Amino acid sequence: MKITRTSLSDRVAAELQAMIRSGEYKPGDKLPTESELMEHFSVSRITVREAVRKLRTMNLLEVRQGDGTFVKALTPNSFMKPLLSMLSLDKENLRDVFEVRLVVECKAAELAAQRATPEQLENMRQLLQGMEESIAAGAPEQYNEKDMLFHYEIMKSSGNRIIAAIGDMIVSMIKESISASISPPNALENSIRFHKKIYQAIADQDPAGAVSTMQQHLEGGASYIESI
Repeated sequence: MKITRTSLSDRVAAELQAMIRSGEYKPGDKLPTESELMEHFSVSRITVREAVRKLRTMNLLEVRQGDGTFVKALTPNSFMKPLLSMLSLDKENLRDVFEVRLVVECKAAELAAQRATPEQLENMRQLLQGMEESIAAGAPEQYNEKDMLFHYEIMKSSGNRIIAAIGDMIVSMIKESISASISPPNALENSIRFHKKIYQAIADQDPAGAVSTMQQHLEGGASYIESI
C-alpha cells in the first residue's frame, strides 16, 4: 500500500504528541530543528512542517519566529480543542446541544454551589445585573451575551478544569442555543427569573437546588426547540 505524505505527517504528529505526553518533551522545551526532526523521522521537510502545524492546531506547540518551536503547557483544552470541528452547529443540532448542556451544566451548578469563590459569585451577580439592564434597554443580543457568560462563569466556578475546558470549547454553541430559545413571548423575563434562582441556590450553597433549577431552565429551552 502506498504511504501518502498525509499519513506520514499524521504518524510524525502522533509520535511527537506521545513524546510530549510521556514527558520526554516538557512544557517550555524547545523541539529539535526541522532538519533534526527530518533526520530523526526519515521524512521530508514538508512532512515535518505539516506535523508541527497539526500539533499547533491542537494547542500543544507554539512557533516563536526566529527562536524555534516550543512545547506549550498541557491543559484539558489542549486535547479537547480538536473536537470542536466535529461539533459545528446547525439548527438540527440544537437539541443535541441542550442535551450536552443538561449533562455538563447541571453538574457544574452542583459543584459551583460547593466551590464558588466570593469573586466568582460577584461575577455572576454583575452578569445578572447586566442581563436585567439589557431587558430594560430592549437589547436581546446584549442579553444573550451576558446569559452565555453567566453559564460559562458557573462552569468555571465548578472548580473542575475539564468542565471549564468544555465550557470554553462550546461557548459559541451555548450562545446560539440561548438565542434560539428566547423567542417566545416573555422569554427574557422567564429567563432572568430562572437565572436569579440558579444564582441564589449557588450563593446559598444549595447543590440540590442549583441542579434542580438549572435542569428546569435548560429543559424549558429544549422543549421550545422541540416545539418548533
